[in-house]
Amino acid sequence: HGEQVGGAPHRLTVLAPRAHPPCCVVDGAGAELASAGDRAAFCVRAHDAHGNALTFGGDRIEVTMRRDSGTAEEAAAEAAEAAAEAAAGMQGDERRGARDAARGAVPVAVKDERDGRYTCSYTAYRAGAYTLSVALRGETLPGSPFRVHVAPAGVHAGACVATGDGMQKATAGVPARFALALRDPYGNVLDCASQRPASWACALRGP
Repeated sequence: HGEQVGGAPHRLTVLAPRAHPPCCVVDGAGAELASAGDRAAFCVRAHDAHGNALTFGGDRIEVTMRRDSGTAEEAAAEAAEAAAEAAAGMQGDERRGARDAARGAVPVAVKDERDGRYTCSYTAYRAGAYTLSVALRGETLPGSPFRVHVAPAGVHAGACVATGDGMQKATAGVPARFALALRDPYGNVLDCASQRPASWACALRGP
């Protein structure tokens, strides 16, 4: 009837909506693919329980990325590759591939954009399959854990390895042979069939 209720006007506190993990979205190429040595990124978009996109930040996104365990043969190959990197005197980023192989984990940086988006970025140096887990307040987000494939970088002559009898001895007039294993700057083995044709020059110097 137009009359105020006792105690009116009442003061109300309107709380900001809270990000609801089941409604948040993870997108971006970095949640699926990456190239060794290159920075990869993906985005977490916060939504409330009604599916509305939030326009502010403040939440803590938890991200872990770990290389999947391989076979015993792969582990032995990785150890040999790490030793080869050290023997070759590789420095800086080139040595990080060996450290990745040793610990299996890749650090992921999370930046709060303060507009409901959280940019996540990482750099993996060891090629292979990884498991990427994304959570908010301990609750995994839709699609997590993600499977990420890290491809080798381009071929790096200084990291390639030549093996075979032809590298040590030869007989005059008899063809000598050796094999060349293509590797990227971080020691990852490349599939020759997947590489663009390249010109390799071999020179033999001696008496």
